[in-house]
Amino acid sequence: MRAHRPDEYITAAELAECCAMLQALAGSAEMR
Repeated sequence: MRAHRPDEYITAAELAECCAMLQALAGSAEMR
C-alpha cells in the first residue's frame, strides 16, 4: 500500500471532469 502524499490527491479540475463523465454516462443510460 502506498502512503498518501498531498500531490496525489485529486484536483478540482479532475473531479469536475469525472463528474461530467459520470453525468454523460447516466444520461446515455436513461436514453435507452
